[in-house]
Amino acid sequence: MFVEPPYQGEPFPELLIKIYIGPYSADDISKTPKRPISIFMAADKPRERVIYMPNLYLTEQGAVLRKTSRSLRLEKEGKQIAEVEISKLDNVLVYGNIQVTIQALRLLLENGIELSLLSESGKLYGQLTPPFSKNIFLRKRQFELFSDERSCKLLAGPLIKAKILNSIEVLRQFSWHIDGLNYDSEIGELTRMAEQAESAPHLRTLIGIEGASAKIYFGAFGKAFKDNTLFNGRSKQPPRDPANALMSFGYVLITALIQSHLEAVGFDPYQAFYHSLTYGRPSLALDILEVFRAPVADRFAVKMFNLGVFKREDFNDSNVEGFRLKPEAIKRFFLRWDECLRKMDILKIIREQVDSLRKACLGEIKTPEYYLFKAK
Repeated sequence: MFVEPPYQGEPFPELLIKIYIGPYSADDISKTPKRPISIFMAADKPRERVIYMPNLYLTEQGAVLRKTSRSLRLEKEGKQIAEVEISKLDNVLVYGNIQVTIQALRLLLENGIELSLLSESGKLYGQLTPPFSKNIFLRKRQFELFSDERSCKLLAGPLIKAKILNSIEVLRQFSWHIDGLNYDSEIGELTRMAEQAESAPHLRTLIGIEGASAKIYFGAFGKAFKDNTLFNGRSKQPPRDPANALMSFGYVLITALIQSHLEAVGFDPYQAFYHSLTYGRPSLALDILEVFRAPVADRFAVKMFNLGVFKREDFNDSNVEGFRLKPEAIKRFFLRWDECLRKMDILKIIREQVDSLRKACLGEIKTPEYYLFKAK
């Protein structure tokens, strides 16, 4: 059993990661108010490590997660392989065939901790969520505003402008760091579309602008991969190539984080101002996701493939599910993914983004201040 902190640059080919906790390590003690959580490790010899974390990922197939006092214990075949204190844990993500006892579920709910169930390849089945915040006044105002098309357009115009501006910055960063790339033409077109988005008279016009900008962006985006067979244009359900599989997996994880924060402050994640309402879909979380797609998940995919962290052989391919990360590659994914979230301080940015939307809904500010990424 190995438990490691976020990836710090050294390779881990010999490690079989069975449980991973992130994204905060002990080095972040000065940056986070999280209380220490004891993780019992077995490597060359048993040792204890203190880390700081909001996310717990479980990938050891056939294991059982149980409650013990104020801790969660992971067992397999009657043997303990890890124990985690419940304090300040925000999310638990369970991949594949792992059992969670009723007592453990009750402990999670009592402590306001969300549990997400995913397939072994990363497909989200659903989430067990603690009761809504008691902020009925925010939800009442949310339903009033989001039922009015003019109000929705006032919220969505700046959102899509920010999305396009973020895609521009991602392309700009690629052009600075990847030899032979010149995106001047695409950046010029996207810049004009960003301005059009903010002043779009109707939501349907805005949707058209977003679609046109996405076509330009993804046409340019594919040139950033050293191996041009990894990305063959944007494909969603199912992903038809390894790059789309990695991007979609990132989108799923970011959406789950956004949904958790929306519910924590009192929003209904299913009532959106931009995405259409679909039964069972957290459309408001998908609204907020738009500004994070390019700077987080898309950049991550290009970096991981260009560095050789992931290759085509790390993916399974089927006609039904398309390309999906293999189980052993998912474990490697977590190490790099949480390093990315930590370096970008994404959890803090998501909290700020959700709070800005809350203030806009309650009339404390005119429009939300959407996240803007800057190329370096």
